[in-house]
Amino acid sequence: MLFKLLDKLNGKIHTTIFMLCSLTYAYLTFFNFTFTEWLTATLGGLVVFGVVISAYYHRYCSHRSYKMPRWAELTMLFGSTAMLQQPAMGWAATHISHHKFADQEGDPHGHMHSLLDNFLVFNKVPPIRTVPRWMFRDKAYLI
Repeated sequence: MLFKLLDKLNGKIHTTIFMLCSLTYAYLTFFNFTFTEWLTATLGGLVVFGVVISAYYHRYCSHRSYKMPRWAELTMLFGSTAMLQQPAMGWAATHISHHKFADQEGDPHGHMHSLLDNFLVFNKVPPIRTVPRWMFRDKAYLI
């Protein structure tokens, strides 16, 4: 019973920690930086998050649509962890499930779920069978 409760709360706890870190960042930067410094840091962070999610998680990890140099792959892998993102294996598995069951029963996110469930989708643990097999062969992803 306790493990089921912890499993249900896992995504919410992770998201709560992320939101608290984001609010702390916003508070510290907004009141301690000039507006130009704050805007530069915020927009720069959005660009970095966009590259990590679009180029790395989506195109590389989920679809393997290009070959990435090993140094860049490891930089993205450890950088995404440092930014409190979901592990690459989980993101790719959830995205692959989304493509497999798009707008049907079994789709991990979409119009059939609530706004909160869609917000928390990448904090849930996907089925291990949906993780791309190549990730299990790479020791960097298993750490």
